[in-house]
Amino acid sequence: MEERGIRRKDRILGSEETLALLAEGEVGILATADSENWPYATPLSYVYKDGLIYFHSALSGHKTDNLACNNKVSFVVVGKTKPVYDGSFTTLYSSVVVFGLARLVSGHEEKKSALYALAAKYLPDHLEMFEGNIARYFTRTDVYAVRPERITGKANL
Repeated sequence: MEERGIRRKDRILGSEETLALLAEGEVGILATADSENWPYATPLSYVYKDGLIYFHSALSGHKTDNLACNNKVSFVVVGKTKPVYDGSFTTLYSSVVVFGLARLVSGHEEKKSALYALAAKYLPDHLEMFEGNIARYFTRTDVYAVRPERITGKANL
């Protein structure tokens, strides 16, 4: 993959801040492409765990069709934003862009671990319900892992 770099070098986030935003972000946008190279971007819940980005999915749909024919993805997380006027119109923000390769998680333990991590991130007060829900929905849910090839962070704070 060709390294393009960030145009505004003064806004580059350090590695620690970039990974913190990736780990703490609430919504990620996954961009995929179909067999005719038409892009498709979808917001989703995710968790960054053990150097991988995990997300769950239905067993079929636009996203899964795209991932089946092309596993190259881009993934974006945007932190808090605030439009401001400081003599010019601008927005305070932080963001992370990831380029990586997605794969369907096939191992039972890795899949269950990723689903538990998702539950712990988004609904930590309801983890006692995890085992019952996982028993009902495990076979009707796919989990994907994205291995980042490149991660960049940028901010105007």
